[in-house]
Amino acid sequence: MVYAGTISRGFEPVTNHTLIAAASVAGQYANGQVQRQRLGVQAQYYLPQSPRWLFFASAAGDMLTRPDAADTLLLGGDSGLRGYPLRYQSGTRRALFTVEERFYTDLY
Repeated sequence: MVYAGTISRGFEPVTNHTLIAAASVAGQYANGQVQRQRLGVQAQYYLPQSPRWLFFASAAGDMLTRPDAADTLLLGGDSGLRGYPLRYQSGTRRALFTVEERFYTDLY
C-alpha cells in the first residue's frame, strides 16, 4: 500500500503577521511494517515592515525511515540552501533554518 498526505494552515496571529505551517507524510506499507517513509514539517513567518521591506523566517525538517539506496534528502541548490551547490549534502535527516530581510524594488 502506498500512502501520502499533507496538511497546511495559514494564520494571522497579529495584524500583518503571517504564519504558514505544514506537515506531510508519504511512504509504503508492506508485510506488516512501514517501508520508505518520509516525514516533513515546515513553518514560514512573514512580517511586512514597510511597502518595500519584509522580514522572513522559516524552519523545516525532514526524516526518512527505512529508505532505499536511491532515497536521500538533499541540501543545496533548489532545496533552499542558498549559496551552496546543487546536492551539497545528502542524508536521511535534514533541518534547514532561514532568516532574511527582503527589500523589493521596481527594477526587473
